Amino acid sequence: MDMTKVVALMGLITAMAMMAGAQTLATKDGLQLSFAADGSLREAQFSRKRFKGIGGFFVAEPQNSPENLRWTPLKGKAERRGNTVVVQATASGLELVATFTERPDAIFCAGTLRDTTNTDRAVVLAFALPLDATNWQWWDHLRMARLIDAKKATRYATTVRYGTRGEHSPYPFCAVNTDDAGIALGIPLDLPVIHRFVYDAAQKQLRVEWDLGFRLMVGHGTRDMGQGKGNQAQQFSGSPSMRWMSRSGE
Repeated sequence: MDMTKVVALMGLITAMAMMAGAQTLATKDGLQLSFAADGSLREAQFSRKRFKGIGGFFVAEPQNSPENLRWTPLKGKAERRGNTVVVQATASGLELVATFTERPDAIFCAGTLRDTTNTDRAVVLAFALPLDATNWQWWDHLRMARLIDAKKATRYATTVRYGTRGEHSPYPFCAVNTDDAGIALGIPLDLPVIHRFVYDAAQKQLRVEWDLGFRLMVGHGTRDMGQGKGNQAQQFSGSPSMRWMSRSGE
């Protein structure tokens, strides 16, 4: 057996091993998310289309621009518990616990990100949906959409500035679609957080990104997380759904 076949076989065995413990959530309208045993999101299916890739949770250190972020995957394990999948993952001195719950028309996610370095720090957390949306439409708002073309642009986002370098999405949802399929990501309004919705045409990911900060808590009236000191945990929430917004009257 030549080296090429050996490498290909090893890659196939690795992929099969990762998906052996896969956990899948599904809605009644056909959306399915499949998590690998390590907690990463390996497949999304909707509108009779299947998209494979590398998704799930990622973390990055803030940069001078959100376009320059270098992502590190958070990995650990995914466990099925009733109609939920609980992802527990770590990376870069962070511990994440996220619970995905299947509903009839969407899959909801709520979670907590905890710092373990006992330092003041800022991080960017992202949840990415593997999606090849080449030649689909990215909706800037309800009345304007752009054709996704990686040759013209690799990053599609609708943002406003905050602070000196920050970017924030003005809407609590985003959507991409083609003639026969569409999907949206959204966050709840009762958990205010700086966030961005992005379609990354280079990585083929639809992402929601959260800008989070940790403050070391010590002394009276603070939360004790070991050795008399610790960091606050940050909460996040969101949901992928097949439902997407179109122009009024269409």
